[in-house]
Amino acid sequence: MPPASDNPGSRLRDTMAREERRLLRYAWQLAGDAELARDAVQDVFLKYHTECVAGRAPTNDTAWLFTVCRRRVFRLIGQRQRTTPMDPNSLDGGIESSPSPDRAAVAREDGDTLAAQLEKLPPRDREIVRLKFQNGLSYKEIADVTGLTSGNVGFILHHAVKTLRDGMIRARA
Repeated sequence: MPPASDNPGSRLRDTMAREERRLLRYAWQLAGDAELARDAVQDVFLKYHTECVAGRAPTNDTAWLFTVCRRRVFRLIGQRQRTTPMDPNSLDGGIESSPSPDRAAVAREDGDTLAAQLEKLPPRDREIVRLKFQNGLSYKEIADVTGLTSGNVGFILHHAVKTLRDGMIRARA
């Protein structure tokens, strides 16, 4: 949903405050490179501002931003031909509160298992799962970003979640 302001500068600030972290996380997930992710997101917001100033503001900011970000990341990957993994916790600003050591160990183990299961999914399925659960996009927004239909997104997501659930159950057994 677009911000209420018609002022391009205010609209940019509002949109950046709302979407920057999610876009950074998404770009990093696609590229595995923190610098490339930051470059891509910066380029996306520059393009967004240019479009707003020119009177061509997108009707669905979120879907537009993720679509442009996806294209920009793939373009930059092609240009750089290198990736450097980044700690995903660095985007979250650290841990808010510390759980007990036993709970932390179980959560870490479950998180590691889930991450391993997620990496086993095909790249398209992995991207759709991340867009839905880590970035909170709707089926329609995911469809807009990936070029798939909403029905196809739902089908892929259903099967990906089932595969992840089955993998977690097997890993715990």
